[in-house]
Amino acid sequence: MSILLPSKGANRPRSGDPRRSDELPRPLLVAGLNAAAHAAALGLLAVTVIVLVGWATAADSGASAGEAVRSAMQVWLVGHGGTLAIPGGRFSLTPLGLTALPALLLYLAAARAARSAAVNTMRAAVSLTAVLAGAYAVLSALLALVARTDDVRPLPVSAFLAAAALALVAGGAGAVRASGAWPALRRRAPAPLELTVSGGLIGLVVLLTGGALLAATSLAAHHDASVAIARGLDAGALGGLLLFCAGLLYVPTAVVWAASFAAGPGFALGEGTSATPWATDLAAAPGFPLLAALPDGAGSGATYLVLVVPAMAGVLAGLVAGRADRGLRASELRTWRRTGAVGLGTGAVAGLGFAILTWAAAGAAGPGRLGHAGPPWWSGFVVAVEVGAVAAATLLVRRGLARE
Repeated sequence: MSILLPSKGANRPRSGDPRRSDELPRPLLVAGLNAAAHAAALGLLAVTVIVLVGWATAADSGASAGEAVRSAMQVWLVGHGGTLAIPGGRFSLTPLGLTALPALLLYLAAARAARSAAVNTMRAAVSLTAVLAGAYAVLSALLALVARTDDVRPLPVSAFLAAAALALVAGGAGAVRASGAWPALRRRAPAPLELTVSGGLIGLVVLLTGGALLAATSLAAHHDASVAIARGLDAGALGGLLLFCAGLLYVPTAVVWAASFAAGPGFALGEGTSATPWATDLAAAPGFPLLAALPDGAGSGATYLVLVVPAMAGVLAGLVAGRADRGLRASELRTWRRTGAVGLGTGAVAGLGFAILTWAAAGAAGPGRLGHAGPPWWSGFVVAVEVGAVAAATLLVRRGLARE
């Protein structure tokens, strides 16, 4: 019944609630359905406008307006992590830069829905998130059916699951934050968990920052090859702009690939290929300017320097966890065993976060051998070991120095 009825205490608006004091809150079901529709409509509209502009200005395009709209739906679905069945294979390589758009829209829509329904408990926030995610996933599956063409067929099950996962994470965050339940939830969290999460998130951020620097450096070193690929496509002025935008949307995906390279597992661009700091064995890459940054040849002494990135992530994760411990009333690092456990815990948090990112950044990049591209599934485990071991060593050394 909590889905159909306003949450308990709904007639008492919280401070800062934009609703008037005499305005009745919406039922959670209505608020959740409305939020899902708004988030899907706004995201699809933004993608459709861009695709239609490219279609309208393409002089040699033989596609109709309906085909252009279906192409926009396909792009929107891929941005959520959906899979497209194409001649000879599949395509499911997610542009994480595009994923940020529906994630933001879902977060904002869930927050507005929580305020309109006067959600002020964790239970009500969970109910709202369930309605939002379910409705959003159903809409995505229906769009997958509508967006089908003779050559490209979005898979409805994949669209449903990917959209549901994104809505649960982004929409849930918005609903919980707007409900005001987050501070109480954080206060109830055990102190060791707070230390490991704070340190692990910093470790993950440092690892991704190192990946971003590595990707940018490699792209700068291969700038001439990237320009040559772009010119060879002969896309014209607007086509070149759209190609540049597509590259920007895949930059976060490239950052995750580069971070996996720095951590050691590397990545693949096709079956039987790999790129690691020790050796690179990649076949011919598709004609996409961003792929000019791919490493080539065997590893060298300079290449091995990228292994400093996960080490720095572990050091900073340990230092941040130790700093957070100083803010507690009673130190959680009062014994050697607890200190080492917190350090290893930061690695587990960083590894889990990186595993989620590598799962989102990997997929099929086309037909044939391109059926697999991206970091391996076990990259998160390697990051957990690397960051956790270094963080634990950092905390233990810090504790030893403090006792002297």
